[in-house]
Amino acid sequence: MLVRRTRKESGFTLLEVMIALAILAVGLLAIATAQLYAMHRTGRSRHQTQALHIAQQQMEVFHAIPVASLPASGNDPTNPIDPDPNDGDVTTFTRSWVIQPNTPLAGLTTITVTVGWVDRDGTVLNTTIQSMKAL
Repeated sequence: MLVRRTRKESGFTLLEVMIALAILAVGLLAIATAQLYAMHRTGRSRHQTQALHIAQQQMEVFHAIPVASLPASGNDPTNPIDPDPNDGDVTTFTRSWVIQPNTPLAGLTTITVTVGWVDRDGTVLNTTIQSMKAL
């Protein structure tokens, strides 16, 4: 009597390999999407920081001068503002302010500085800071 020995072959089938590759591809696509989103948010954060710095610079100027010498509400004559013309980023900012004497109380002046810019996806964004100055 002949006994036929079957040899158990080890390894992966083609179907298993294809399923593993599909799972890997989905994972890599998710990582790439997350990386693109993170890069976009980093750029937006950088612009937000630049806008805040531009607004703070103007606020410091307003706090350094007497209330009677504060300009009227309006737009900055130096608009558009490019904080670093050599950085390769073409985003520019516009700065405006509102000066409200005797607001919220007599003897106080409310100063509001707003800096705006257009994000690379076309969204108009603004950063506003507000302070009060006594007469």
